[in-house]
Amino acid sequence: MYNAIISVLVHFESYRNIDLLHQGLYYLSATLTSENKIDVGLPMDVYNDPHQHKPKKGKFNYHNVFPARLEDFVFNTRTFTIRYCEEDIKLCDLCEFRIEIPADRDLGNANYVLRLQLHFADLNHIGGADELPERVKEVTNFKLVATQRYIIRGIANGITQYIQFQSNGHYFGVCNATIHSALIDFRFRPTRIKSPLEVKSMPSKKRLVSFCEYLFANNKGQIPEEVYPEVVNKMYTGYASALVNSFALIKNSFLEIANKCLTEQQRLNNPSLLRYQELIIQEDEDVSVRKGSFKSSFTSEEVKQPKWNVGLPLGERKAEIDHDFEDTDENATKHSIGLAFRPNKMPSSDKVLSTFHKTYSLKSSKDPYECASKFTLEITNISGQVIELWQRYISLITLTSRLVKEMFYLRYINQVITNKYNLC
Repeated sequence: MYNAIISVLVHFESYRNIDLLHQGLYYLSATLTSENKIDVGLPMDVYNDPHQHKPKKGKFNYHNVFPARLEDFVFNTRTFTIRYCEEDIKLCDLCEFRIEIPADRDLGNANYVLRLQLHFADLNHIGGADELPERVKEVTNFKLVATQRYIIRGIANGITQYIQFQSNGHYFGVCNATIHSALIDFRFRPTRIKSPLEVKSMPSKKRLVSFCEYLFANNKGQIPEEVYPEVVNKMYTGYASALVNSFALIKNSFLEIANKCLTEQQRLNNPSLLRYQELIIQEDEDVSVRKGSFKSSFTSEEVKQPKWNVGLPLGERKAEIDHDFEDTDENATKHSIGLAFRPNKMPSSDKVLSTFHKTYSLKSSKDPYECASKFTLEITNISGQVIELWQRYISLITLTSRLVKEMFYLRYINQVITNKYNLC
């Protein structure tokens, strides 16, 4: 099976105590599952600003009691102490989730559920927050006090959006966060990967011997002696175009953050981070291969304002926020992220996967095994460049976490006002 690899970045920027009645330790957790609760997002890595929470020598850091960590399929932010009213905690904790979706599935309509939870531990049994530096290891009685769920519509389309976690009651506080997603690769799996949430008794599917068989074999598993280059190029164009478009979306967001959120001193201190390489890809026979070149994000190059949750060209998009998400957890607050649009179904591998007018050529022979090998090589070449730019994008967010949140927050507010009053 040929799977689309989607990277989802959850960015916790800050937590603000509004009216908490309980002093103690708090942390937030995040999990990502498919809407049918079968597939689960795998947390890959934790990112943060290493300079933000450096404590003064000899002093206990109440805002970073325990560092951010991964536990199985859950991401936990740093553990912090709430001691005062209106206390604002700078978090800057990021986690990258990876999910795999079969490429022949309707990628434009792949919905996932992000669950955010707030956990609390009382400090009365150790004598309060003042005794925390000496007895921090005795605090293990964390309990769940708030849950919110967000449905992410079209997660493969490339999302950059602000979200707000709000806990009510005796634990009234607000967490500011952003979520980002991007298609970064296509990978072949000889057998379907089952998530830990799937039923073990589910019947196993036929094992595919090779990628060549996946591309060209008939129903009987027979591979033809020759394949038509036009058919191969049509398949390759669909997958390559999707990655090329994803690279363009990441690049636009990267340039916007670099030009709007960085200070002059940050630009001078991070010159290597801000230099990206133009995408190098196999072109048509009629067009020469484009040379890759490094460009600075501070040139006169025009930065296009990204549309609201733009993504793969899979259909017409209509921006609207709905609140009809149903979930079995009655105590969880429900929200919706992304667009409700009418996507065209993602065709199977023998059809074009996107609406790009550009056609790419593998320039290979009619031998099916050579075509499959060249197909894999070129897709890997493109995806490697997408992943490299995506990692720069993550590093850029950690560098200017607060301003990134503010930028996406203002965009979110403008979109809500536009939708509410039907403004053009």
